[in-house]
Amino acid sequence: MCAPADFVPGLNLSANDDREATTASPGAGDPHSPIVIVGQSLCGKPCIEAQVPFTGGSGKLLDEAFLQADRRKGEIFITNLVHCHPPQNRPSTTAEIANCARYLSRELAVIQPHAIVGLGRDAHAWLIGWVAAQVREWTISEHWSSSEAGERRLLLLPHPSFVMRRPQAARDDMIDQLASAVQWAFGDSVDRSTCPFRYHAHFHST
Repeated sequence: MCAPADFVPGLNLSANDDREATTASPGAGDPHSPIVIVGQSLCGKPCIEAQVPFTGGSGKLLDEAFLQADRRKGEIFITNLVHCHPPQNRPSTTAEIANCARYLSRELAVIQPHAIVGLGRDAHAWLIGWVAAQVREWTISEHWSSSEAGERRLLLLPHPSFVMRRPQAARDDMIDQLASAVQWAFGDSVDRSTCPFRYHAHFHST
């Protein structure tokens, strides 16, 4: 789905002695998912080999949240703003974001989720702009507030790689928030007026 990333210099390169592979990967999961999780860019070798975003590493936080929500990872659509892996884990460039953002836009248009969780600063910035251009109204928050059925929610959380370097309490907090968002989106047994999100602004990632 993101093969045209070949057109961005430095991406979709095969590995050699001097560099790691940067193969692209589209989003993965159920296209009928009521929630979409959007990261910043594809992680390294584990994600490239699995062709699934957030495989291993900081993705373990997502796995724990899905387990807490009693949902399988495959039931949830997970993608990235940049569908490729920037070499040496450097930040994505403006050109790389512009190249792959159109594919994320198509993914969201196909899935039509009721909830989106943005992970990390690049994802936050793009999703806020995307939401502003939509006909339907979206509520944007860094913590969960009361919500009636039918509302569309954009939740902005720190990137899990940042949270993994925080104390255990911060990790537990993110797991709780993400699990509650997943339960809310699927209409599971969560009181939509009192979802227990406890996000604090100082957890923002770089």
